[in-house]
Amino acid sequence: MKGKGVKPNAVTHNIMMKWYCKEGKMDEVGCVVAKMVESGFSPDCFTYNSMINGNLGEAFKMMDEMGRKGLNMDTFTLNTVVHKLCVEKLLKEAYEFTVKATKRGYILDEVTYGTLIMGYFKNDQTNNALKLWDEMKEKGIISSVGVVSFFKN
Repeated sequence: MKGKGVKPNAVTHNIMMKWYCKEGKMDEVGCVVAKMVESGFSPDCFTYNSMINGNLGEAFKMMDEMGRKGLNMDTFTLNTVVHKLCVEKLLKEAYEFTVKATKRGYILDEVTYGTLIMGYFKNDQTNNALKLWDEMKEKGIISSVGVVSFFKN
């Protein structure tokens, strides 16, 4: 790009960074973020969501950094963290994370609940799944087809 006189913008940096995250090349991600900042672009929620998705171990540090920079976690960030924790079978941590997020004023949506419920079912924690299902219904949250299919089987 640079050879053709085209300068990367924030979107270009984010796309490159997301690709490196998917490939597990976190050192490269750091370089892209540094170049992004050098070019005058600030990391945004998309930047942090990609990094969190690529590196769960650093997720909470990155979320703290987001807060210091005035970027609030959005529902996508919340759901990304919950999903990654469930994939790693850290269900207790995923649930505790949602409790803390709720206390901070974040609202759990059908994706959040569905991710936790499916995680519980996949790990033979049916009672926890059913408790969340009841909580979800009490709050008037409509579930996805995927979650309902777990109850049929």
